[in-house]
This record gives sequence, C-alpha cells and structure tokens, in this order.
Amino acid sequence: KMYKDELVKFDTEIISQNLLRENLIVIGGPVTNTVAYRLNSFLKVRFLQELNWAIYSEFSKKIYEEEFSALIILTDNPWNKSKKILWIAGRRNISTKLALMFLDKIENEDNFYYIINAKDLDGDGKLESIEVLEKS
Repeated sequence: KMYKDELVKFDTEIISQNLLRENLIVIGGPVTNTVAYRLNSFLKVRFLQELNWAIYSEFSKKIYEEEFSALIILTDNPWNKSKKILWIAGRRNISTKLALMFLDKIENEDNFYYIINAKDLDGDGKLESIEVLEKS
C-alpha cells in the first residue's frame, strides 16, 4: 500500500531524490517550483521571465500577459521520453488553483496544452469565468 507522503513530494525532494525521469504532476510555476523552472525551458508553451512571466506559445507566436492566465500541459517527460509530465501553473496562485479546477473539462487526450484565463465578470473581485485562449 502506498501512502500519500510517498506520492506527494516537494519540488526540492524530486530533484534531490533524482526523480525527474519519472511520471510527474508538477503544480506551480517557475518562480515557486524548481522542477517547473527546469521544465519551462524545454517546452513550446512556457513562461517568459524577461516579460514578467507572461505565457508564450511557440505554436501561435502569441504572448499572454493577462494577470490570471494559466497553462495546463501534458507532455512527454524531456528527461525520459517514455514517461509523462502534467504541468499546471498560473501567473498567480489563484490562476493555478483555477487551472486545477479546469482539469475536469479536458477530455481524455494524449499530449495537449491549454492556455486559459480567468475573469471577474461582475466586478466583485472574484473570478467566475474561465476562457480558453489557446489549445492544441
């Protein structure tokens, strides 16, 4: 029987225990997560440090600077192509949480990416709507 503490690890534990070559679910962006920071440079959809961590898509050549934008990516693990990485990260922590909630809207697909943005529709300071800005 596996216990949660065997499955859930901090980013620093992933690196120190040499687990980058495994199947991973990475939550958080490159500012707060060292695994995400390393992963970011390998992907065609990624955060750009030089643009205040805006999201950039090599596919569309677009830059997404919306404050509450996020990405959700399922891709081959760049350190071991036989494994997968699911990466969920937002420009803000609230957009990372919203991206996690958006997961149930994704059909069972192979590799994919979504760039989403959350909006406050009624001006009450709460984010009610998620729109897909780009997807594969």
